[in-house]
Amino acid sequence: SKWPHGATPPPELAAIAHGALLVGLLWTSIAVQVIQRKFKHAAVWAMIAAALSAIGLIHQSQADLSFKTFTKGAGGFGTSPCAFAIGYSTQAIAFGVLAFLQARGSSRVPAPRLDKDDLVDAEELGQSMGRVRSESAVMSGA
Repeated sequence: SKWPHGATPPPELAAIAHGALLVGLLWTSIAVQVIQRKFKHAAVWAMIAAALSAIGLIHQSQADLSFKTFTKGAGGFGTSPCAFAIGYSTQAIAFGVLAFLQARGSSRVPAPRLDKDDLVDAEELGQSMGRVRSESAVMSGA
């Protein structure tokens, strides 16, 4: 597809497009963990994003394991692997602070949200799935 406002998109938008599938997966994972208030998990996902952006697997047109272009981006330093790694690392630090405060029982950081599925252990879940399967087999006459 063509960029509708000229020959090429601005470097900032192009950086988001490079590795868009992985970027979407990472951003969604971070967002879900934040919504569930699981800040330690969100920090881990942000560190994964920092590592992937540092080697250029996301936000760059090509990966660079030699780090020769670590501080050089298509639009200057702002679109470089270093800038993205700093951004994701800053997120990870912020989530880490929130996780620390949450673990200490701070009234400013609420406890993680738990769904009813989170309260069921793996063995109990497996048994309930087995019951549903056997009940549906009986009803279908198999």
